[in-house]
Amino acid sequence: MKGLARIILALSLPGLLLSLLGIFVLSRRAEGALWLALWALTAIFIARRTIEGPLILGFLAGFAQQVWAAAAHQIFFGTFLEHRPDEAAWLLSSGGRAMEAFSGVVTAALSGIIVGILSLVAFHATKLVKRSA
Repeated sequence: MKGLARIILALSLPGLLLSLLGIFVLSRRAEGALWLALWALTAIFIARRTIEGPLILGFLAGFAQQVWAAAAHQIFFGTFLEHRPDEAAWLLSSGGRAMEAFSGVVTAALSGIIVGILSLVAFHATKLVKRSA
C-alpha cells in the first residue's frame, strides 16, 4: 500500500503545479489544454509502468490531481477570482467558496474517471503493440 500511495502522490503532484500556474499565470484556455495533456501523459505512464489495475490507479491519480487543484483554489481563492473574472462572477453568484469546493469534488471524480479510462485504453493498446512486434 505504501508503494501505491507513493505512485499516486508522484502522479498527482503535477496537478498541484498546474493548478498553481492556472491561478497565477495561465489563461483558462491554456490551463485546459495543459490538463488534457497531463491526463494523457498520466495515462501513458500508468499504462507503461503498471502490471495490473490501470483503471483504479488512473482513477486515483486523476482524482488526486483535482483534489490538489481544489485545495489550491480554496487557499488562493481571492487570487483565483482576480485572475479569472468570468469564473468569479459565476462563483460569487452561486455560492462562492462552497460552490468552488463542490465543483472541485465533482471535477475530481470526473478527472478520475477520464484518467482511469485513458489508462485502461493505453494499457490495452500497449499490450496489442507488444504482441504485434
